[in-house]
Formats: sequence, structure tokens, C-alpha cells
Amino acid sequence: MQAVNNSRRFLSGRGYILLIAVLVLVVVHLRSKENLPFSPSYTFPLQDFLVHFLGTLFLWEIQIWNFKHLYERKLYEEGFSLKLVWQVLAVNIAFTAFFYAVFAPSVTVWVYRVPFSGYAFLIGLLLSLLFSLLINMVFLSLQVYRYWQFKSQHVPPVSMAAPADAAQAPPEETGYSQNRVYIKTGNEELQLPYQEIAYFYSEQKVVFAMTRTGRRLITQYTLAELEGLLDPAVFFKISRQIIAHRQAIRSVRKDANYKLLVELQLEGKPVKVETVSRYKAAEFREWFKGETPQPH
Repeated sequence: MQAVNNSRRFLSGRGYILLIAVLVLVVVHLRSKENLPFSPSYTFPLQDFLVHFLGTLFLWEIQIWNFKHLYERKLYEEGFSLKLVWQVLAVNIAFTAFFYAVFAPSVTVWVYRVPFSGYAFLIGLLLSLLFSLLINMVFLSLQVYRYWQFKSQHVPPVSMAAPADAAQAPPEETGYSQNRVYIKTGNEELQLPYQEIAYFYSEQKVVFAMTRTGRRLITQYTLAELEGLLDPAVFFKISRQIIAHRQAIRSVRKDANYKLLVELQLEGKPVKVETVSRYKAAEFREWFKGETPQPH
């Protein structure tokens, strides 16, 4: 995972400029024998290098811009889908074709000062599209891997819906009853109605229930166990540490990195702000805008 993150930072940071420069330098020297360093008439192909370097760099920037402003935004708002992948590929390839159709004839006529050749244009266009496709496949592979890695780390061991046999089992065995959670806290045993719970949160491997009035109760559960007991229409695991009741959510807003900032409110207490990761943002949005269940 660390290697993937490092690769992505390199490709989308400024380290790629050196990579492009080296690749272009190799390509322009391989175009003809006269360009090879050991040729008696060798001169450094500065013009070829600058033209191809600037063209390749601009193509790269087009791909990166589309990934940051099209793919990532839609990924974190709508979730991953093959339709989204095809949309990104189509947009990036279309941008590449348009750029080359303008750039290549201009360079041919005004820089090299040679007649325009349709055959050379088509060969250059094909190479540019292949380059664009290669960049897209690298970035999409990294993004899909990171998305899959996130999902695999956040899949609960049990379903968010209550197990089929939970309704028949006694509360003291399962902790589950209709619209309530059975909690043993100290010497006290409670049947806590859903509407009294603002959220559950984990701290130092202990899970607490925070009531709407601000009372904090130690529970006997893990968050994973609570996911299997709570009604998924009412509760959502907004982070690794918190499962929140829908009615405890005061507001939701988006930050600059496509994460969601969720404000949780208690009676007479300051607002608590929690972050929904950008990978889970689409799922949370669907849940939050869904039909509000009757108060539990």
C-alpha cells in the first residue's frame, strides 16, 4: 500500500517532469542514426527535444487535471463504477486527440517549416493516444487498488442489518431487540431506545454510547458487533471510531479534498465534527438523503 501511495505521489507530483524529460531524450535520439551520440555528425537535437518535451508534458497535465477534477470528484460523490472508468477514458482520449490536432500541424508548419503530411500526422496521433491510454491505465489501476484496499479494510465482519435469528434470540444473549440496544454498564443493565442515542464511539479499544442528553455509557460491544445489531436505516458508521444516529447529524459539508465534515449535536453540548473519508462519501450521501425512518 505504501508503494502504491509513493507511486501516485511521484506521478502526480513534480517528479514526473524528470521522467518525461528522460523518456523524450531517449526517443528523439532513437528517431534516426544521425541523432545517436556516437555519430560523427552528432549535434544535440535541441529543437526536437523541446517540441516533444513540451507536447508530452502538456498531454500529461491534461490527464492529471481530468483525473483530479473529473474522476476523483465523481468517485467520491457517486462511488466506483465501470461507467465512470469509461467516461474518464473517453474524456481524456478526446482531449488528447483535440490537443494533438491543434499542436502537431502548428509545429510542423511554424517550427519545422515543412509541408504538412497526413501520414506523419496519423502516426503521431496514434502514438499520442497510446501514451494517453498508458497514463490512464496507470492512474486508474492505482485508484482502483486504493479504493479496493479501503473497502476491504472497512467491510464489517457481520451485516449492518440485524441477523435473521437476532429477533428471536433473547436480548441478554444478542444485545438486540426491536428499536433498542441492550447495554450492560457497570452494575446497570439498560434497554436504550434508539432515539436516546446520539452516537457510539471507540476510545482506547472501549466503546461508549453517547446519549442525546450528553450522558456517556460504557458498553460491552465492539463497533463491529454494533454494526450487526443496529438498524442500518438509522445508524451509519461514519468513521473507524464512530457510528452515528441519523437524527444526531446537524449538518454535512464537503471539504477541499472531497471528504465530508459531519456535525453531530447533543443537547447543551458543543457541536462535534467528524470526517467521512472521500472513499465512503458516496455511500454516506446515499444513506443520508434516503428516506428518513420513523423515530425509533
